[in-house]
Formats: sequence, structure tokens, C-alpha cells
Amino acid sequence: AMAEAAEAATPVVSAAEYAARNADAPSAAKSAAKVAEGPKRPAVRRTDGTAKCLNQGCRQNFVVADNHAAACSYHKAAPVFHDGGKFWGCCPERRAMDFDDFLKIKGCATGPHVHGWEEEDAAAAAAGADA
Repeated sequence: AMAEAAEAATPVVSAAEYAARNADAPSAAKSAAKVAEGPKRPAVRRTDGTAKCLNQGCRQNFVVADNHAAACSYHKAAPVFHDGGKFWGCCPERRAMDFDDFLKIKGCATGPHVHGWEEEDAAAAAAGADA
């Protein structure tokens, strides 16, 4: 009888209303977003105008001034190491047992190299254009 009284006192709310009331509550979507963002990697840009690409599966050294929209071949998802096999989460059909072979799996996406200083470079370019 007491359990029934407690249930009657707690109104049933919709999932949307619950989410609105509990915006800081952990959720699967928030957890997935954190995993997708991944850990922030340290930017590597050198004084000689070169940098190390931070894209997964690339990690090449490149000349920042020569970077372009199709310079980098990389993987969109993180690496997966399971039962001795190694593969990229975006390319599960391309597996390797040996780590060196895993590193040779060509990227499935193309884009510019990323060096971690893009926002600062854009801000500096905008400031230069305003001057």
C-alpha cells in the first residue's frame, strides 16, 4: 500500500520533459559525443613552417603553406584493437593482425592536414585583412 502511494505521488513525465528538467544528467548521446570528440592532442607546429598532422591514420609531417583540401588521407573513426586484430572503426572490413600492416591501411577520407593551430591562423589572417 505504501509503494502504491509513493508511485501515485510521483507524476509521470515525457522523455523530452525529463531531459529538459535534467539537462546535466548523463546520457548516451553525451557520452558518444565525448568519445567522438576524442582526447585533445597537442598541436605540433614548428618554427620552420612545418607541422605534424593530427588526423587519425596520417600523422605525416607537412609544410603548412602547402596544405590544401585534398592533402591528407585519414580515417574518420578511432582504431580498434580486438582479439589480436587491428582495424579502424570506419573500415572494419580492412583488418590487420600485424601492427605494421595496420599502420599501412590507407585512409578512407580525404581533407586538409590538421595541425591544431587552424583557429589561431584564421584569426591572424582576419586581423591582417582588417589592418
